[in-house]
Amino acid sequence: MSRKAPAPPPPPAEPFVRRAPFGPDPWIVGCVGEPALLRECAAKAPDFCDLLEVRIDLLNAGGPDSQIPGAPPPDPALGMADAEILDCCRAVAAQGLPILATIRHAAQGGKWTGAEEARHARYRAFAAVASAIDVELRAPGAPEFLRRFKAETGLHTVGSHHDFKMWPDRDLPALVSLARTAEVSVWKLAAEMETRWSVEMGRRHILDCLDAGLRVAIQGMQPFGTICRATFIKTGSCCCYGAIGAELVLGQPTCQWLALHTGRIGPVPRCTQESLNKMVYGF
Repeated sequence: MSRKAPAPPPPPAEPFVRRAPFGPDPWIVGCVGEPALLRECAAKAPDFCDLLEVRIDLLNAGGPDSQIPGAPPPDPALGMADAEILDCCRAVAAQGLPILATIRHAAQGGKWTGAEEARHARYRAFAAVASAIDVELRAPGAPEFLRRFKAETGLHTVGSHHDFKMWPDRDLPALVSLARTAEVSVWKLAAEMETRWSVEMGRRHILDCLDAGLRVAIQGMQPFGTICRATFIKTGSCCCYGAIGAELVLGQPTCQWLALHTGRIGPVPRCTQESLNKMVYGF
């Protein structure tokens, strides 16, 4: 009886080489909101990401509210002061990993509940160590602040919106208009990918933005969100966000997973595109 030939060995993995964020090629954003994890990043910048999003609102509060069953709640007593966060960001940036500073409002999944004037002042303070900032487009005065901040500092800006219930189809024209008014570097939309229709709408919105000359980043959330973060890169989304270390949201991919499934380290697994086709189109 003939014996099957052994399977060929997998091709060697390629080393991860950082790309310039906001450049022509898609990039990976690593997210950190835990004080201990930011201190680790300051000691040694993490691999598999091109830009580090520092969630200042979570760091002040002692960490995020994890959705992982059994995870302890954040301890405000362990929260980091802005001075220490600035020092850590400076140490990360000195290792060649740029910083995206984010102070997310509670209305869109963050912990900031203060006045907008105070938040704007803190963003200006972090301009000393950051390469970009992220502000929700529907926050009071956000378009004007983003436009002025970009003009005054020369830094990049991300205008964002987060919908944890559905794909915000009816809101898209108004949100795109705000992004254009704010003259953002990137229009970022994070939305629940709960149906095949929402996945297809995400893909179409990327193409519409590209046709209109607007740089866009679509971040899918469960149940189809994980696979979409990698596959939307193929459609033209400029970046994808991932976890540094353990996931904080159920189904959130790690940066290493994104690096693999976007072809940054080794060949792109065929299952990525095939899985999306099966979910959305049925083949």
